[in-house]
Parts: sequence; structure tokens; C-alpha cells
Amino acid sequence: LLGLSKGRYHIVSSEQMKKRPMKDLLVSLEKLGAHIEYDENEYHFPFTIGNTGEYADTVDINVDKSSQFLSALLISAIVMEKDFTINVTGTHGMAYVEMTRLMMKQFGLDESLDYDIEPDVSAACYFYAMSPLLHVKSKVIGVHQNSLQGDVVFLDVLADMGCTISDEADGIVCMPPKNAHIHGGSWDLSTFSDQALTLAAIAPFVNAPVGIEGISHIRLQECDRINAIEENLTELGVRVEETENGLRIYPAERIKPCKIKTYDDHRVAMSFTLLGLKAEGVEIIDPYCCRKTFEDFYEVLEESVY
Repeated sequence: LLGLSKGRYHIVSSEQMKKRPMKDLLVSLEKLGAHIEYDENEYHFPFTIGNTGEYADTVDINVDKSSQFLSALLISAIVMEKDFTINVTGTHGMAYVEMTRLMMKQFGLDESLDYDIEPDVSAACYFYAMSPLLHVKSKVIGVHQNSLQGDVVFLDVLADMGCTISDEADGIVCMPPKNAHIHGGSWDLSTFSDQALTLAAIAPFVNAPVGIEGISHIRLQECDRINAIEENLTELGVRVEETENGLRIYPAERIKPCKIKTYDDHRVAMSFTLLGLKAEGVEIIDPYCCRKTFEDFYEVLEESVY
């Protein structure tokens, strides 16, 4: 938004965000007409950014590292006074881009709009994952199969693992597999990769190996999430193998007590907390890094489980 706005703006960030790769988005902004001066490392925070009001007619954007770059351009384009074309390369996260496009269309109505914001399906998946893990019924109010959010597909994975999914009037219900036998298999999570860690937390308790594919890009997220999965599961006594673009996780006879490294990553904390509900002796280091997206996660968890 600031790169397409007239003026000059200085942006600083946390140390963690300074490491986040931003080059593809920033190069696109420069080609559109933004002027950027970097304080430290090129194409990383912190920097000064702005625009004189002169824009190009077309821009290229690569989404292999993050679909958020494309969504950001789409949303921020409202400040531009003329049409322009975005040429997209890569396919990662296009379900999120489609959600952005549909919501922008919804907000483009001439009349006033009462808009019901969907629950965070990414967060809801942690509670649905409790169903096979703890052999309980899980229901999140307001989540439905027609959700705009790509992570709703995680419920299809749970169905493949033996759960029964039903969409009721007030939300989707997930019932655990019969006889508590969770089925293994291999799944491509490229369009809903935030659930790679969630699936990894279930994997040690299934009846066959679990393959998680299409997730090589998650090395570049809040932390190297593939490494976080490998290191923590290995410490727990779980056999893990890295594949060409993902992981293969094997059933564990027993889980060893250990301390889970969260790497200041909210999804590492919340996912391995699920594993700790099933196994004894699992301690989460810095659990409240989950405040980034779910500040009261542990309070809601306490109310839901006990």
C-alpha cells in the first residue's frame, strides 16, 4: 500500500521479520514505480518506501515463496488511478488469492454491506485434529464446507484418515475414526501448507506412514518449518525422512518426553501442543508465541478439552 502511495514512509520490523524473504514483492513494487531505500540488507526490512504517483501499466509477480505477495498487490491496487496487468508465475497458495479476489468483489457492491467474517479455519484445524488424536467429537461454530479459506481442505485429509465429516447448520462436525484406528497415507498440502505441522502432530499415532508433500516452500516461513518438524519429532523418538518436497513420518511405538523448540513460530507451538495432549512429558518452550494469530489459544484449548 505504501509503495503505491504518494510520499515517503519508513518501515521497521521485528528481528524475525528482517529474515523474511521479500525480494519478489519489492522488485515488483519497484517496477510499478515505488522508490525504496534499504537501511540494512537489500530487499529486507527495515526500509523507506514511497511513490511519486507515477505507475507502470504491467508488473510480474512470482508466488512460489508466498501467495501473500499477489494478494497484497491486488488489495493495494485500489490506490492506483488506472488499470494495470499482473503477470503471475508460480502456483503456490492460489486458493488464498482466489479468496482475496472474491472478497474484493463482495466489497465492490454499490449498496451498504453487512459482512459476516468467517472464523479462522487455519486455527479451527487444530481443534478438528483433536478428534482423531483424542477420539472425541470436534465442532467449530461457523466453519462450513463452502468457506473461502483453503485450509478447509484439511477436513478432507481427516476424512481420508478415517474421520466422519458432516456440515451442520451451525458448523462442521468431525467424528473420530471407528475403533480409534487412524489411517496413514500421503497428501499434497501445497494449497493449505499451514496444516503441514498439524498433520505432522497426528502422524506418530497413525497405523501407517504419513507423507506430507508439496511443502518445500515452508522452509521460508516464520521459521524453517520442515526443520522444526524433523528436529522436534526426532527428539520425541519419531522416525522422520525428508523427501523431494516434503516429509515422510512413521508411526511411533512410544513418545519420549522432551522440550519442543518453537522457533518463535506460532504454528509450531500450537501444532506440537496437540501432540502433547496425547503423549506425556511434552513441554512447549515459549508457548505464547502463538499470540501472533491466536492470543488466547491455551485458554480456549483448556475450555475445549477439559
